[in-house]
Amino acid sequence: MLEALAWDKKMIMTCSQFPGLTGKNDKDALSRLFLGPLVEAFHNVIGRFYKKGSTKDTHVPEPMIHYSDSNILRVADIFTTIISAGLPVASIIALNSIHRTIIRLVVVAVFTITLSLFLSLFTSSRRIENFAARAGSAAVQVVFVGATTSARNTGG
Repeated sequence: MLEALAWDKKMIMTCSQFPGLTGKNDKDALSRLFLGPLVEAFHNVIGRFYKKGSTKDTHVPEPMIHYSDSNILRVADIFTTIISAGLPVASIIALNSIHRTIIRLVVVAVFTITLSLFLSLFTSSRRIENFAARAGSAAVQVVFVGATTSARNTGG
């Protein structure tokens, strides 16, 4: 009998659940989220119609389901790419629509904190790399604030 029967529910498996088979398990938090709860949620909503269980043991009433880690991580990479491209654009759109300088500086702080959270939670980069990215992003946004504020004050 398979161990899957111990919990009396269908097992949804990814290779990352077996670190002994896949080597070092040093995935970032977003990858772990995609490989864990999001795989199960995806299977319960959509995947169950397309992915049928397979097992050679006829004594197992509910077979195990397997999803490829590489495909799941590809989706996580696409999600991260969209967020990383969209966050700077969203900050510029927000800063462009706000006219008061103090509010613009608060928006810069909010977007810098948001970037910091995304970098900390969704990447496996080091602290110094996160700091450099945050500093660069904040510098660009502050230059944007300064340039548009001076252009508005001079009538340009």
